Amino acid sequence: MVRSFVAGLRAARRIGAADRQRRAGNTEGAFRAYASALEVLAARDIQKEAPWCRSAASVALVGYCRAAQELDRKAELLATLVHWRPFVLGWRHTPITPDEEEQLRWMEQLFHHLTQELPPRVST
Repeated sequence: MVRSFVAGLRAARRIGAADRQRRAGNTEGAFRAYASALEVLAARDIQKEAPWCRSAASVALVGYCRAAQELDRKAELLATLVHWRPFVLGWRHTPITPDEEEQLRWMEQLFHHLTQELPPRVST
């Protein structure tokens, strides 16, 4: 539990950095910072359902999605949505706020749009 709490704090700092980058007009910097926050939260031993981790992941995902769209990084965006999709689907059943409910719905629509637009990868 302590590791999850510390991870939530680390992710929150990175989300704050991403927000500052976004406000400064640096979408690339925001994209990297949101990705870094998600990387912290994606670690296996982090409890994704802990309130501070869930909240941070939801905020970081929305920011990441918006930055990725602006930068036209569709393949990276889809890969991230695929990774986080099991959590997003679970969170949709118990949204914390009406805003989160709307954002989770939007991410699911974005996922479906991207899966139709991008061809599936062929493994070699």
